[in-house]
Parts: sequence; C-alpha cells; structure tokens
Amino acid sequence: MPVTGSRRATAVVWVSVIVLSLAGAVLTVMAWGDLLTSDAIWNLGGTVAAVLYATLGALIVRRAGNLIGWFLLGEGAATAIMSLASAYAVLGITHPGTLPAPELVGLLAEWTFVPVLTGVSFMLLLFPSGTLPSPRWRPFVWLGLLATALTMAGFVVHPRLVALPAPGDASLTFPNPLGIRSLGPVLSTILIGTLNGLGVLGTVFLAAAFVSLAIRYRSGGREVRQQIKWITLAAVAGFVCQLAALLAIAASGHASNPVTAAAFVVMPVIALFGIPAVITLAILKHGLYQIDVIINRAVVYGLLSAAFTAIYLVIVVGIGTLAGYAGGPLLTAAAALAIAVLFQPLRLRAQLVANRIVYGQRATPYQVLPDFAQDMAAPARTCS
Repeated sequence: MPVTGSRRATAVVWVSVIVLSLAGAVLTVMAWGDLLTSDAIWNLGGTVAAVLYATLGALIVRRAGNLIGWFLLGEGAATAIMSLASAYAVLGITHPGTLPAPELVGLLAEWTFVPVLTGVSFMLLLFPSGTLPSPRWRPFVWLGLLATALTMAGFVVHPRLVALPAPGDASLTFPNPLGIRSLGPVLSTILIGTLNGLGVLGTVFLAAAFVSLAIRYRSGGREVRQQIKWITLAAVAGFVCQLAALLAIAASGHASNPVTAAAFVVMPVIALFGIPAVITLAILKHGLYQIDVIINRAVVYGLLSAAFTAIYLVIVVGIGTLAGYAGGPLLTAAAALAIAVLFQPLRLRAQLVANRIVYGQRATPYQVLPDFAQDMAAPARTCS
C-alpha cells in the first residue's frame, strides 16, 4: 500500500475507534445502575484500552511501517465494539423497548471477543519484525486462522448463555438468540462456542507464540533480544499474578482474599494497557536497553519478597505451631527482627543472583559495556 494510502487508512481506523469508544463510554455511564460496579468499571476501562491500542498501533504504522501496528489497530477496534455492544445490550435488555435487537447486539459483544483473544497470539507470533520466524510457521498460521473462523461460527450458533458485559461477566445473562440446539456431537465439537473452549484454544495459540519468541531470542542479535525481553516482562508479570491468585485460593479455600483480589485486578490491567505499551516501546526502540535495569530490580524485589515471606512463615507459623501459640505478638516481633537483621545480606545475595540472570557470567552491567562497545565498533571498522 502506498504511504499516502496507508496513512489515510490508519487515520480512518483510528478515528473510528475513537468514535466507537466515546459512544461505548457514554452508554456504559448510562447503564451504570444496571451493571455490577466491577463490570461497569472494566467495561469503561475497555473503552480507554481501545483508544490506547489504536493510538499506539497508528504510531507504529506511521513510524515503523510494521504489520503489528495494524494488529494493534484491529485489537483497538474490536475492543471498542465489544465495550459498546455490551453496554448497548445491557441497556436494551434491562429496559425493554428502548433499543432495537439488544440480544443480537449482546451476542455481537461476546462474538467480538474471539478475534480479540486470538489476535494477541498472532501479534506475538509476528513480534518484533512483523514477519513469521520462518516459512515453516505458515501451516500453523493457516490452522490458527481456520480454528479462529470455526470458533467465531460456533459462538453464533452454539446454544449457551451469553454473559454481559463481554466476555462472560456477571451483570446479565440471556440465551443465545441464534443458538441451534440440534447441532449434533460433531458440529458441537468442531464449532467451539463456549468461553471455556475458547480459553483452551487461546492457551494453545499463546503457547505457540511464546515458542516462536524463544526461537527468535536464541537466534536473534542483541537488539532483537532486548525487544523480546519487554514482552517477556509483561508475560512473567501476568504469570506471577495468576500463580499468586491460585496459591492464595488454595491456602484460604476461597477466592475472596486480598491476594487473589489484587491479582485479578492487575491481570486485566496488564492485558488492557501493559501489552500494547511494551510492544510499542520495543518496536519503536524507545528506551530499549532500560529493560535490563527493570528486570534486574524486579528479580531483586521478587527474591527479597519470597525470602521475607518464608522467614515470616517459618517463625510465626512453623515455630509457633510447634510451641502451640502461632501468630502471637512475640513471634511476630521476632520475625520482624530477623528480617531486619538479614535484610542487607539477603539484598546483596539477591543482587548477585539478579546480575547473573540479567547479565550472564558478567557480574555487573559495567562489565557488559566493554563487550557492547566492541560489538558496535566491529561494524564501523568493516564499513571503513
């Protein structure tokens, strides 16, 4: 596509997303009383995320001409439609006769979530260059597109309860108005039409995308590796939140605990805002090499948090249980004193581990600089 045509198309898509997002925000505010507070907040957040995705996508298309920019624009458009359609359907169903065809629009909201989810995996598959790692990945891409198309068809005809706001929230449910009960076992299996089935499919796609990133990382140069580290940071943060939530549920026996609640707040924030931000930073290479410092500090704080938690549990829970008075103020004070005494040695040890993880055999970033200078000087000598 010529540069002028590409810029015009980018502008049209971006303006469309802004209009859809504004309409979705207005309808969400109008439907606020008919929504659970958490659902209303996240649906409104979806309109903001749509603008962010589209804006960063347009920026990448204009400055880098990278195909991933178009994926971000598409994600923004789909998210804007999903938020707008969700609020429209909730208003129309809870206030009968006010809006036409609210059930069909609600079905559109959940249907739109399919390309939103699978689109992220395809985008990561192309990251950071906008091309596949190798031609051998083409069959997988075609298989993924076929699976996405079948899933989108399944969401239209599968008999199920549509849950709004999409995807699958708890404010409102209604039977799929286009559901066909006589699909039969074969079509019911092929046409994935449930959020659980989509979750399994999305996990497979996402795993394949991370395999492709690992391959790129092993075979790529310094710059490609730095770009992939940005995505890895977001992925690890999401994984840690998911793991913390599951461990907290296992420990407490229920999901209504502070750790799980915090994790379930952070995970959507990473998906809605973190992913487009790190992709843009990596592709446009703004502050590209600062990622090592960020990872280094994250590893240090993570190791310290794990160590202090273990010390606290050993003293307050372990020793206290053996002594028969777990959780007493004396043991809590002893745990705090032990943490204070061990803080500096543990911090130094955690820093050494973090340096080894981030900088390899070279203990500090200062020992990386000579190697980096040599790498940059070699091409210069060749050109001269």
